[in-house]
Amino acid sequence: AGVHSGDSMGVLPPQRLKDETLIKMEELSKALADKMNVIGHLNLQLAVKNDEIYVLEANPRSSRSVPFVAKASMVPLVDLAVKAILGKKPDQQYDWKKTKEVSVKGVVFPFNKFKQSDSILGPEMKSTGESMGRGADYSEALLKAFISSHVKLPQSGEVFLSLREKDKEIMLPLAKELLGMGYTISATRGTAHFLGDHDLPCVIVRKVFEGRPNCVDRIRTGKVSFVINTTSGRKAIEDSFSIRRSCIDYAIPCVTESDAAEALLLAIKKARTGEFDVKPL
Repeated sequence: AGVHSGDSMGVLPPQRLKDETLIKMEELSKALADKMNVIGHLNLQLAVKNDEIYVLEANPRSSRSVPFVAKASMVPLVDLAVKAILGKKPDQQYDWKKTKEVSVKGVVFPFNKFKQSDSILGPEMKSTGESMGRGADYSEALLKAFISSHVKLPQSGEVFLSLREKDKEIMLPLAKELLGMGYTISATRGTAHFLGDHDLPCVIVRKVFEGRPNCVDRIRTGKVSFVINTTSGRKAIEDSFSIRRSCIDYAIPCVTESDAAEALLLAIKKARTGEFDVKPL
């Protein structure tokens, strides 16, 4: 919620939802379609919090999600919709929840082509392409989705952190994991003090307005392998624009949400094992 669905990574089957939540989603979708008198495709955006389902929007049309969902679930969604519109019943029953492999929709962004663009995401769609990774498990599918959407997966080096207050506690286990994997950590003063209070070694780096050398200088000199920059509020977003922009200019991965950082780390771990291959569709 709050980020355009076209800019989000999609996962099928869902990895964090309970079975009963998925069944509720199906029932709710059918009830909405009946109430709206929709035959064919109905594009629903739902949000789940504390096992409660919220409807964000319902559009009586197809969407960009259809090709991904059809390939990932092996359900011929277009054929089924056309048959429904023609008044024909499906030849067989399908269950999108029971796919043997996991698929992840990757997202391709054009930030490097537009010099003033910002990689922070919001309600306006910024992506210009998609990719798809399919694997035996979630980590393998993630790895392939990142690779195919041109995201580098650095196996070593320094990770720079600049976190908003509410993400510091959430990101603590991830910071510990990074150190355990052999990465070093640098951070802006507030984040560095928080990590230091939890006995995690961290290099303190100046923010841009605090003078030089600062975090952007550090990124531009090639010392940083990837960046985790979470921020909120107009001023904070404007102040940290140069961090994200320098990552774009120097092709350094920069994630702006805590769950995206967790996904990136999971993909890096999978890449380290070397246990993945390519399968035909």
